[in-house]
Amino acid sequence: MERKVDRLMDVLEQQRSDSFNSIDKPESCPELPLQDLTSVECFDKYLHVETNLTNLVPFLSKTGGSGEKDCTELIMKKVMSAELASRFNWAGIVRKNVKPKIGFKKFEAILRLVKTTVHAMDKGATDKGIEGCMIYWLKHAKRRVPVQGVEHQLSDDD
Repeated sequence: MERKVDRLMDVLEQQRSDSFNSIDKPESCPELPLQDLTSVECFDKYLHVETNLTNLVPFLSKTGGSGEKDCTELIMKKVMSAELASRFNWAGIVRKNVKPKIGFKKFEAILRLVKTTVHAMDKGATDKGIEGCMIYWLKHAKRRVPVQGVEHQLSDDD
């Protein structure tokens, strides 16, 4: 795993030095952000091809961010919609009287994409830290889903 990350990092550095300003989403890449479970499964299969993952990292890296948490959250936001993310948790653990959620950690290629991209953006990021940020982002996804038909208006009391 470490050798793959090192190899991807070398490729990224080369691509960055070649043409950082002209990084577009690869044509064969599925539409982002992902909107449904079927697209997550297809995207994970797409990323199992090493060149697809390698070509997508520079595109996602240009989203910016400062620090491990910020970079991770911006990448996750770019990869999947808040509504879709609200259907996931990290492990897929089912609790009584709660709508079951899908385990995000089973999508290993997407995890590798996020980790590799964050490592490219923040050299000090750790896998454990990135995972913690993804867990937090998924846990609070429901709060980011816009409620249809209800508009929150600020008043002087807010």
